[in-house]
Amino acid sequence: MIELTMIRHGRTPGNEEKRYIGATDQPLAQTGIEAIEQKVKEGLYPKKPDRIIVSPLKRCIQTTKLIYGERKFEIIDALKEMNFGIFEGKNFEDLKDDAEYKAWVDSNCTLPIREGESMAEFTDRVMQGFYEMMSFEKNIKHISRHVVMVVHGGTIMAICHSLLGGEYFSYYVENGETVTLYYDRESDSWRK
Repeated sequence: MIELTMIRHGRTPGNEEKRYIGATDQPLAQTGIEAIEQKVKEGLYPKKPDRIIVSPLKRCIQTTKLIYGERKFEIIDALKEMNFGIFEGKNFEDLKDDAEYKAWVDSNCTLPIREGESMAEFTDRVMQGFYEMMSFEKNIKHISRHVVMVVHGGTIMAICHSLLGGEYFSYYVENGETVTLYYDRESDSWRK
């Protein structure tokens, strides 16, 4: 059995302003730092994972260091958040009259975004990185392993939707929250 805990990074200034912050490499906001530190004090994160995997963006690396100090972690580039292209850095107020934005929202956010990614392209990229990571895990002979990933909300939704099915947005988690999945090697299956 492999236990996989995915942690969404702490709040950024863009998160606080409800902006689309995907490819933008923002650090955590002070309130995001304080919220993660509080959750650490409350013991809400796995204490001794066997492996820590992180998106390369500052907000994920900073969150990892707040939780795990100087522990070694691995960066997987493919786990970055979705590139929101022409919507990047903007919020609903900025975009509410934009025809391309309206069409994207009406498509349940599945249409390609100019200068960005479609949900399908994003999910394919994330899952390619995820399966590369898991091919290593599946070949380990340990009876049990605990892997932690510090990634983005979109990354968590893409992985959960791909592995478990169901509605993509039903897997949304707030900043600093976690989702834990379990992989059974014998049945080659995932569960939440």
